[in-house]
Amino acid sequence: MSLPARLVLRFCYFLLCTSTLAGVDVRADISKADEIRLAYLLNFARYVTWSKTNEQPQFSICVVDDDALVARLKTATEGKEIDGRKAVSHLVDNPDTISQCDVLYIPGTMKSQSIEKYLVVAARFPILTVGEDTQFLDKGGAIRFVVLEGTVRFEIHLDHVRKAGLDMSSRLLKHAERVFEDYKKPEGLHE
Repeated sequence: MSLPARLVLRFCYFLLCTSTLAGVDVRADISKADEIRLAYLLNFARYVTWSKTNEQPQFSICVVDDDALVARLKTATEGKEIDGRKAVSHLVDNPDTISQCDVLYIPGTMKSQSIEKYLVVAARFPILTVGEDTQFLDKGGAIRFVVLEGTVRFEIHLDHVRKAGLDMSSRLLKHAERVFEDYKKPEGLHE
């Protein structure tokens, strides 16, 4: 199959996943919200280009302190490839262990100081950082999950994506609730 045909198929799969997931009321079932986040994590990875400085044989999706999500990710990534590499997931519990991560997910249950420690280390590597904390983008994160009217969505800080040496597809940017460049929190925004 030609490269353009594969890209079209991947994009159609992304649209199917996100359009189906976007309509789920997460207030009804927290585990559904986790499944939506998992699907987004996998799809984010498919629409981001990593610098060629990352020559690792595996594509690593790392999760901070969430055993249950890592277990579901292991099942979801089994036998799959992302960016031409075997997809794997890892649990991390120390910022000093994230250098091999391609995607780093930091749950909203983390304390602010811990989030900042992970983001400071991640800034030294080509890592796509994803989190939920209301200040995640302000602290240097690239993508933040938000729940709006019961639906899991996401915001992107494009400057932080670029600082990590990553390139994000315009197709992914179109699905974001908001995309920030030279980020400043909009006045009057309350969360």
